[in-house]
Amino acid sequence: MESLACPVSCITPESLTAVRQFSEAKRTQKLGGVLYGPDSSLWPARWWDTVTLLQYEVDREEAAANRAIHAPRD
Repeated sequence: MESLACPVSCITPESLTAVRQFSEAKRTQKLGGVLYGPDSSLWPARWWDTVTLLQYEVDREEAAANRAIHAPRD
């Protein structure tokens, strides 16, 4: 779901847990570890979906920030 405002009613305990787990996995990755191992074909399907979706959103946010930083100023 895409919205300009955070749809708090859509945040479930399961989705909050998934976001927290994604954040923990990113920190683990910085230390050289991988939450479910290096072979993504062995990851649980729900985790694959979580990582794919959340990383896409992280990439979109970073691209928007870069566009804003490099936008011509009047």
